Amino acid sequence: PATFLLHVAHGDTFLRMSFNLGISPDILSADYSEFVAFLHEHLSYEIQWPATEERRSLRGSLGKGELYNSILVVDATNLPVCAPRDPALQGDFYNPHKKFHSIKAQLVVDWLGMVRHLEYHGRIGEYGLPLQRGGAMNDAQLFRNSQLHSLRWTGLLAQDEQLLADAGYGEGGEGRGELALIVRPVTVRWIRRVRDKDYDRHLAERERNCRIAKPRVVVEGVIGELKCRWKLFASRPPPRTDRGEHGRAFEVVCLLNNRIHRITQRYLRGYDWANGALSAWELQAAAFAASSGKEAE
Repeated sequence: PATFLLHVAHGDTFLRMSFNLGISPDILSADYSEFVAFLHEHLSYEIQWPATEERRSLRGSLGKGELYNSILVVDATNLPVCAPRDPALQGDFYNPHKKFHSIKAQLVVDWLGMVRHLEYHGRIGEYGLPLQRGGAMNDAQLFRNSQLHSLRWTGLLAQDEQLLADAGYGEGGEGRGELALIVRPVTVRWIRRVRDKDYDRHLAERERNCRIAKPRVVVEGVIGELKCRWKLFASRPPPRTDRGEHGRAFEVVCLLNNRIHRITQRYLRGYDWANGALSAWELQAAAFAASSGKEAE
């Protein structure tokens, strides 16, 4: 697991690691599974996991009392995977817009870029049947079939928490009580040309887009950072890679990214200086995160 983590941190893909290390993909797959299980067990307290009914009842509010403000952003991303061997299952994972097979991960991010909730769709249950469809679902279907939707309607979210999403989650607005959606863009030219009875409504929608577009774009930066820093999820894994393990590995990467963000913020603000110097690992993680931010700028 340590060797795997070292190569993933340097941006190596799965096939490149197998070639550089000179080991078979089967042995590397065993290290991959061990690495995912180890980190998932030791870091799972930092994020809420949609798992079994028992853990679902213990989860509570979505980060209630831990957020810096009440703005949360939800978005989905596609993680490329190989096509299933069974032709009957290939349609459940094929994304017609991206033109590849994938599983979908739905993230909830706060304004600091910390992942607060995560679940992926594309798991396979008993008898080879999909528990949840993968890339074939659009964002609106993904939200309606997610545990985030049940959290919203059961009142487990704090009343002052505002959940933002883009137009891919469907038309709607503040009156529907689900999401504070960004409506489909309305251009100034179209408004000026069509002066109908909905003219004032279009202007209001456009102004509302301008207000919430800036905080919502944070989730795009987080997803881009995850796929750029961890090259494993920017390309398709080998055919023998289990889709469930691939989704759990993405969860682990989100946890590690949260840890790097937290260490960087504490180091830059001097929280840990009074108690002595930071450890070598914390300094290296803070320097790596800071350098990545400068390169992005």
